[in-house]
Amino acid sequence: MSVRITQGTTNRGYLKNLNNSQHAMNQAMEKIETGRAFTRVSQNVTGGTRAIDLRARIYRNEQMQDNVNTASEQLSVAEDCVTEMSDMCTNVNSEMLKALSTTNLESAKETYISYLQGAKDEFLRLANSKYNNKYVMGGLGVDNVPFKPDDDGMLMFNDVHVADMTSKDKKGYHTDAGLVPYSADAYMDIGLDISVEGGTVSPKTAYKVSVDGINILGYGKTEVSYKDINGLDDEEEISNNLYDMMTEMQNAIRDSDTDKLSAILTNFKSQTENLVTGLSEIGVRTKYLENTLDRLETENTSLLKMQHDVEGVDDATEITNFYNYQNSWNLVLQFGRNIVPKSLMDYVN
Repeated sequence: MSVRITQGTTNRGYLKNLNNSQHAMNQAMEKIETGRAFTRVSQNVTGGTRAIDLRARIYRNEQMQDNVNTASEQLSVAEDCVTEMSDMCTNVNSEMLKALSTTNLESAKETYISYLQGAKDEFLRLANSKYNNKYVMGGLGVDNVPFKPDDDGMLMFNDVHVADMTSKDKKGYHTDAGLVPYSADAYMDIGLDISVEGGTVSPKTAYKVSVDGINILGYGKTEVSYKDINGLDDEEEISNNLYDMMTEMQNAIRDSDTDKLSAILTNFKSQTENLVTGLSEIGVRTKYLENTLDRLETENTSLLKMQHDVEGVDDATEITNFYNYQNSWNLVLQFGRNIVPKSLMDYVN
């Protein structure tokens, strides 16, 4: 029994093969252009699920790198500021020693007072330094300048005198009247599985990005002893804040009270050492960030390799496949000349 194959059947079979060849060629080109073995989860369910997880991990890793870089730059700004403060304290100490040793303080009063005022103004500028619209030594506050002097030249943090602060906990600094606004530390997620306990960030799960300007500049009061102008023994509580002590130095120079100036200078030196300690702490934290960034970059390299193994293609292989599919498509086109009949117009021509 003979089977007759119609021209329509031949045409449909030819078009199907032609479309299959073109589809295979297009798929190979798409893989070359995108660098991916598949573009839809439906094309590879197992690989697609794995790819989605890897992309999420890569995105988080890159976000953590951005956070570490931001924290490192913020610390760098703070380190520069505290370094300048330390140099200024050294210069102030030197100038005050000159004032104590001079035989004619009366004639040089205004010079020393003016020098101290310039140092105070620079201190205030450095204490209120900003990075990316954030006060680097201003705790959690972002809207208002944190450090301001009152009319008597005593430093305040968010309208609270630093000399009145008595202690600090995870919620911030405290005075006898209560909690100082926005004085807590600021934290950032750098990939330590950040968590919150009792409404505050757990320090073990995040990185402290803020620099404690209150502690660096000094807070609270210390009792000092000295002989007053009349030569009598005197005791007085003075602020531990470097800015406040420079104001007290100005007052002592105005009163020609060298004994009080000497007592203030002793406390000033002690607090300067605390500032240097704060500077060392910033250096340690910066080194930690550098190590963390190295770890994240190594992890990201591994994740990108895993992503390529799951999603990626070998360019040489896919280019070879593309040319093979292209040759097949051309052969199908040539074969079509022999099996597809000429049209009436072709016949007329």
